[in-house]
Amino acid sequence: MLDGACMTKRALVTIGDRLRAKRLALRKSQYEVAVEAGLRPEVISRLETGKSNASLASLHKLAPVLGFSIDELVKDQTAVTKPKGKK
Repeated sequence: MLDGACMTKRALVTIGDRLRAKRLALRKSQYEVAVEAGLRPEVISRLETGKSNASLASLHKLAPVLGFSIDELVKDQTAVTKPKGKK
């Protein structure tokens, strides 16, 4: 069984993977997305690699740039982060 820290890391990577896939589908660089969203390029990199947690403020800025809703991005995350047998 996975511990909470490992599950949280998996959730971050899943969100990061989704951000990266959306960015690449639009054929935009991390720099372009960062400028359009008003964020630093390092933030985009750290989010995509799962090295940083995404704040709601960051996701709110990224959503229109990458064409997603926040609920679309984080869907199914409870299945990844919720330990088995816990409610």
